[in-house]
Amino acid sequence: MKRILTFAAMLCCCTIVFGQVNKKKKISTQVQTTVKDNAQDSKTPVKKETNFVEGSMGFDEGSSVMHIKDITIKEEKYDSEQTIFEVVEQMPQFPGGEAALKQWVSSHVKYPPIAEENAIQGVVVCSVVIETDGSISNVKVARSIDPSVDRESVRVIKAMPRWTPGRQNGKPVRVKFTIPVTFKLQ
Repeated sequence: MKRILTFAAMLCCCTIVFGQVNKKKKISTQVQTTVKDNAQDSKTPVKKETNFVEGSMGFDEGSSVMHIKDITIKEEKYDSEQTIFEVVEQMPQFPGGEAALKQWVSSHVKYPPIAEENAIQGVVVCSVVIETDGSISNVKVARSIDPSVDRESVRVIKAMPRWTPGRQNGKPVRVKFTIPVTFKLQ
C-alpha cells in the first residue's frame, strides 16, 4: 500500500517537473503491485494485482508546495468468462510449443489453385481468441493478401487442436492471439 502511495506521489512530482500541471489537475494512473507470500523459498509464486490510483493535486496560490488530495485506490476486477486479454501472466500455448505450431500449420495448409496460378505468396495474419478450455474462436483475418489464401488460413486455424489456455492469477482466461500463416510457392 505504501508503494502505491509513494508511486502516486512520484508521478505527481514528475508531472509537475515536466510542466504538465496548471493549478489543479485530476490524476489517474494504473499501478501494478507485487505481493509475495510469507514463505522463505525464493521460488514462491508471486501474485500480481492491478490497482488504479486516482486523486487530485495542485499548488496553493503563492506556494511552491504540492498537495495531493483525495487519493483512492481501486482494485481491477474482471469477469474471466467475458474479458478478452491481450497479455497475461501465462500466455496460451500450442501443444508442443511454437515450433510445433509452425510445423502443424505448414503441414495442413493446402495452397489454393487460383493463388498458385497467380503466384500469390505472403503471410496472412489471423487474430483468434483462445478460450478458457483451449478451443479457438473469433477467427478473423488481421492482415490479408488474397481472399483465397485468407479463406484457407481461417480453415486451417479453425481445424487446430485445443491449446493450453492462458492464465491470469492462476485461472484460465480468454486471450487474443495472432497466428501467422505463410504461403510460399516451391
